[in-house]
Amino acid sequence: MPAGFEQVAARSGWEQVTAARTGERPDGVAVLCALLPDGVDLVGPDPLVGARSGALHGGAGMRAVVAAVGARRGSAPGPAGYRLLVRAAQLAGKLGVGLVTLVDTPGAAGDAPAEAAGIAAAIGDAMAAVLACPCPTVSVVLGEGGSGGALAATVTDMVAMTADSYFTALSPEGTATTLRIPVEQAADRAGLRPTDLYRLGFADRLLPATGADQVAQAATGLLAELAWQDPVQRRRRRQQRWSTELRDSL
Repeated sequence: MPAGFEQVAARSGWEQVTAARTGERPDGVAVLCALLPDGVDLVGPDPLVGARSGALHGGAGMRAVVAAVGARRGSAPGPAGYRLLVRAAQLAGKLGVGLVTLVDTPGAAGDAPAEAAGIAAAIGDAMAAVLACPCPTVSVVLGEGGSGGALAATVTDMVAMTADSYFTALSPEGTATTLRIPVEQAADRAGLRPTDLYRLGFADRLLPATGADQVAQAATGLLAELAWQDPVQRRRRRQQRWSTELRDSL
């Protein structure tokens, strides 16, 4: 187990969810600004998703496009936010620079306006764009990671999770409702802690850092690590990891 995660391993699933929702940690905006302090913003109508392009702070000249899905804590992005993620991934590919996604959302917006505006299709398009990005890609789960709304930004070459984060296919509340069990029990059974997901192979790295600058530095280092890998092999590994269609054809 990586150093600094002993406390996480001792938490219950529900305690981990509570830590992600209420703990003291930076949000997506703070880490986005720490990564690209002098970057150029990509403008979009959804304030819950931010994106920026520029030179990485402390990255020795490396450049990247960074997208924060769930820029504010507890936020549920709508279709416009996921379309901005598509733009970010495509821009990274056109510029030939890395893509970093910052994930902190319990899930995408599920209200009637979001459904009418095509939230499901927008999530699918975003997932496809991130998966197809030809450049090195890194995702950092800062706090909450819920359902397809979070997964769309996480189908990357490398996934990192912070100590106060979790990731699950369905929110504890949704699982509790479906299985008709207490929400605490649903979270405990989900295997959603970073240590669980690291053991299962979903998370590649666990980041004990808590400050925005520390998380930004770690993300920059991961992107630099990927930049040294053979691009053909890197993309093939990504497709094999995340694409069911390709796995079925092998």
